[in-house]
Amino acid sequence: MRRIHKIPLIIFSSLLWICALALGGEVLVFLSYASLLFWAVPVLHSLAGLLFLRVTISMPARTLICGETLVISYQMQNLSILSFPSIILESLINRKLSTVDQKALAFSLGGKEVVKWDASIECKRRGVYKTGDVRMTVKNIYGIGEFGKIFSGSLDLIVYPKVLKLRSLSIGATRQSGELIVTDPLCTNPNELCGLGFWKLGTSMKHIHWKASARNGEWLVKNYEMRGDSEVTLLVDCCSLDYPSDDEQVIEDAVVTIIASISGYLLSRSVDVTLMLLGPAYIKKIRGAANADLPAFLLLLAGFSPVSGTPVTGSPGFASLMESSSYTINGGSSTFIIGPSLDKSIALQGLRLQSGNRKPKFIVVGIDGAKNPRHEIISANARILNSEGISVHYVDCKGDLREQFG
Repeated sequence: MRRIHKIPLIIFSSLLWICALALGGEVLVFLSYASLLFWAVPVLHSLAGLLFLRVTISMPARTLICGETLVISYQMQNLSILSFPSIILESLINRKLSTVDQKALAFSLGGKEVVKWDASIECKRRGVYKTGDVRMTVKNIYGIGEFGKIFSGSLDLIVYPKVLKLRSLSIGATRQSGELIVTDPLCTNPNELCGLGFWKLGTSMKHIHWKASARNGEWLVKNYEMRGDSEVTLLVDCCSLDYPSDDEQVIEDAVVTIIASISGYLLSRSVDVTLMLLGPAYIKKIRGAANADLPAFLLLLAGFSPVSGTPVTGSPGFASLMESSSYTINGGSSTFIIGPSLDKSIALQGLRLQSGNRKPKFIVVGIDGAKNPRHEIISANARILNSEGISVHYVDCKGDLREQFG
């Protein structure tokens, strides 16, 4: 059906009502009532759609990795005997998970009719998703009377960040001078048993203590003494002021991918890893030393988001948070400082870590080169740190992260 041009009709109806009120007369009043009915019927019909139409969203609770595909089931039901010839549905879930708007779907439902369909979404955005929304718009076929409503459904979905397979990673040695290249999982001393622990998914079967498990009735594994030259701390900038003009969260997601990849690489080699997310309103800390600990790291990173705060309100910046957190880092361990900023105060804290034998390494994430408004400041402070033997690695968030970093 062709849409009716509403503006001429509105002008005509308005003039008709004015004349009926001003001049009276049976014909004019009758025509004004007919005009009112002409507008009222489609409006009431569309409003009835909001009342009687139901949209439900369902999917099994699950976890995914960025890049995997999710299938969501939808159902639309008409509870009335009325028919609705023009219904438009837009899934807001697609925008949230894949950053791309899904094409709107058009439906026509008869009385008591039910429609079901499935939609596949490539999950490009990490996060913890509890609900998903669908916008329904009910229209009249002539374009008169158009109303919308948003339906929410439970998702119970966790999308973990992608973990890149790094070829190698250099970490500082605690008991020896120089660098230790971690290329094999030999970061525990198999000759020194330091206790027993419960079996976790991902733990090798060869570490099971069979006699103790038989006595206890539960799977117990041998815990070996961690080598002192394989301890790493990751300090992550969670201050929103250091993420300017990152509306699409490209820098933020690159930071998370790098953290997840470093954590996955080290944990798979039984390195003792401490991850600290430093923000103005909180400090989140997690520690692990086995591949079985990686899901806990990924869960924390799935919900990663920079926190707002300014020195005006008394909220500490990243440099202050680095200083307060440095006292918890063991001397001799390697410290990775990861974030989009490298100003003078952050560089100064790097020098403090160096003087305390905490072996700092900076990974600065941002847009490429001169396009970054902080490029000159970052370059100047990087030269200072390099002159003191502290490495600074710049990563372009829009490039291939594995090629640049792994």
